[in-house]
Amino acid sequence: MKLDDGRVFGGVGTLLLFTLVVPYFGVLTWLFGYIMLLIGIKRIADFTKRPKVFSYFLTSVIISMLGFPIFIALGGVIGVTQYGQLLWVIIAGVVYWILSIVAALFVKRSFSMVAQATGVRLFRTTGTVYVVGAILHIIGIGFVITFVGLILQTVSFFSIETKEERRRKRQQQKEAEQERQ
Repeated sequence: MKLDDGRVFGGVGTLLLFTLVVPYFGVLTWLFGYIMLLIGIKRIADFTKRPKVFSYFLTSVIISMLGFPIFIALGGVIGVTQYGQLLWVIIAGVVYWILSIVAALFVKRSFSMVAQATGVRLFRTTGTVYVVGAILHIIGIGFVITFVGLILQTVSFFSIETKEERRRKRQQQKEAEQERQ
C-alpha cells in the first residue's frame, strides 16, 4: 500500500507545485504540494527499503530552500560595500546557481534509485532533465527545461504501477510459466 500512497502523494504533490503562479493562495498550495511530494518520496523509500531515496531528496529540498535566503543575505552584505549592486547580483546569482545544480544532482540520485526500484525509467530521465535545467539556469533557458522536468516528474509518479496492476502482472507471469510447462 505504501507504494500506491507514494504514487498518489508524489503525483498530486507535484501537480500542486504548478500552483505557485496562482495569485493569493498559490504559495500556500505550492508548500502543501511540496509536503505531499516529500511524503510520497518517503513512502516509496520505505516500500523499496531504500532510505537514501528519501535522504537524497530531502537534502535537495533543504539546499533549494537555503538558496533564496543565501541570495538575500549576500545582497545585504555585499550590497553595502564599495563595489556596489552589480557585484552583489553577480555573486549572489552564481551562488544561487551553484546551489541549484547541487540540489538537482541530489534529485537525480534519488530519482535514479526510484527508477531502479519501480521500473519507471522516466524517473531517471526526469533527474537528468533537472540537472541540465539547473546548469542552464545561468542563461535563462534552464527555467523552461526545469518546467519540463516538473511535467515529467508528474508523469513519472503516475506511471508507477498500482498494487492491483502488480498483482495482475504476477498472475499473468505465473500463467505464462504454467503454459510453458
